[in-house]
Amino acid sequence: MAGRKFSIETRDLTRVFRVKRREARGQTREVVALDRATLAVERGELLGVLGPNGAGKTTLIKILATLLSPTAGTARVAGVDVVANPWEVRCHIRMVSGGESSGYGLLTVEENLWMFSQFYGMRSGEAKRRIKELLEIVGLADRAKTKIYHLSTRMRQKMNFARGFLTDPEVLFLDEPTIGLDVQTARTLRTFTRRWIDEHRDRTILLTTHYMYEADELCDRVAIIDQGRVLACDAPAALKRSLQGEAVFRLTVDGDRDLGPLLEGVGRVQRFAHAARDGHTELDLILSDENALVPVLTAIQGAGAKLLSLEKREPTLEDVFLPLLQVAAYVYIYRAIGAPPEFTGFVVLGGAMTAYWMNILWNMASQLYWEKEWGTSNCTSSPPRRGWRSSSGWRSAGSLPPRSGRWGSSWRGSSCSASRWPRRTCPR
Repeated sequence: MAGRKFSIETRDLTRVFRVKRREARGQTREVVALDRATLAVERGELLGVLGPNGAGKTTLIKILATLLSPTAGTARVAGVDVVANPWEVRCHIRMVSGGESSGYGLLTVEENLWMFSQFYGMRSGEAKRRIKELLEIVGLADRAKTKIYHLSTRMRQKMNFARGFLTDPEVLFLDEPTIGLDVQTARTLRTFTRRWIDEHRDRTILLTTHYMYEADELCDRVAIIDQGRVLACDAPAALKRSLQGEAVFRLTVDGDRDLGPLLEGVGRVQRFAHAARDGHTELDLILSDENALVPVLTAIQGAGAKLLSLEKREPTLEDVFLPLLQVAAYVYIYRAIGAPPEFTGFVVLGGAMTAYWMNILWNMASQLYWEKEWGTSNCTSSPPRRGWRSSSGWRSAGSLPPRSGRWGSSWRGSSCSASRWPRRTCPR
């Protein structure tokens, strides 16, 4: 990192929260939210931060936005130290939080945004033009004259998104900005965010999100963080390539064919499985690399079979995300029990292999379980009775019977034959 200027740079950034004795309930009194996190974000880059709840994403953004002081380490935004010069840092940044509901209720949407623009010294005419443009983008143009207390929570969230981009900040922090939004609005905001960073190559965005497809679509690089540590940081395509060195293909050929003996003689075919379905044969292949597909297709064609379809399975960011978290958990437990640090590498390797096979076994077990539990489930609906029976005889239909049992009594008029809820109503 020496000799290069970054918009955002952290070195061994650490934040420890002290828990009160009453809240700790006899457990540890310190919670490590960030553990020596090191990141560097260049100008013109959109960096995504992925991680489970409690991983340290929001803590990282709060430190960079000067809302929280680090326990140890250093952080610089726009070349300025966040601890030594927090007021100068705030001149270069803006922050949008998905769960935030800021704004003054007595003011209208337009007035709120105009007020925030004046805090940062924008000219009034330029601010009004920019406000009109952003309200069109987020779908609040018809609500410009509406007071804030008349807006729903998601409408306020849209207004906060517009506020973040209002002054064209040098560094923008987006903390789960599309959480809870409808599909169309979220897609519009993602498109605008990507276009904004492409048009302003001297700007920088740091985005936290739980949506893998959002990080894959928007981000130039993705940092995966868990338990306060940065586990990986690279371009989405590079992370997916690092996950799977093998090539996985699914082929469909005509007719019911036994291709096992044919494929056993083809090199670089690691594993295969084939099954006959609807008058054709589906073939799943795991090859050592993509180049091994050519001799496979040649062998199939030589056997007189006709290729109907060819599909390659690509790994996703979710495939990268989950195994990394599992390996990190093994290392964390290994260090917690005080084991020798020189064997950590073996723990990482063993954890990766265990995580891989656990994923396979879990998927198989889940499929078998749900097929057993729900595959033969038959929920039927019957017309309601005109009355209901009690210990003292039949009652009129106008009076409802008392509820009983986990899912209520049978007066709802719906019954379920699944073995999990015998003689009870279908869960609503």
